[in-house]
Amino acid sequence: MTETIDKTTDTDGKPWAKLSQVKAGDFLIADGGFPCIKQGARLQVQADGAGDLFVPCAEGPHLLDGQADDGETIIGLYPDDTGRCAGGVEIGVRRCPKCGATEDEACPYEPKQ
Repeated sequence: MTETIDKTTDTDGKPWAKLSQVKAGDFLIADGGFPCIKQGARLQVQADGAGDLFVPCAEGPHLLDGQADDGETIIGLYPDDTGRCAGGVEIGVRRCPKCGATEDEACPYEPKQ
């Protein structure tokens, strides 16, 4: 009997980030499987001139769609919603367009899940 492997999570069941849920400006956390990215690194997603999403690595842009074998699950990168309000903006970088919160102010919305 062949065991089915769930490629949407790591071996501990922690879900990988999804291409459909990631945009430029978001942050992702790297696992330990990248020779070009330090384990646990918090990386800001960027977009190149063609609109392709990537995170920086020691060798240049690391394209996210290259990590998504199924076209959706970004293997090796976890979503990171820490420090974000429900408006999706990282607190401390700029004001949230939804609530206006800054680093020193609490967002009145629930944190992103």
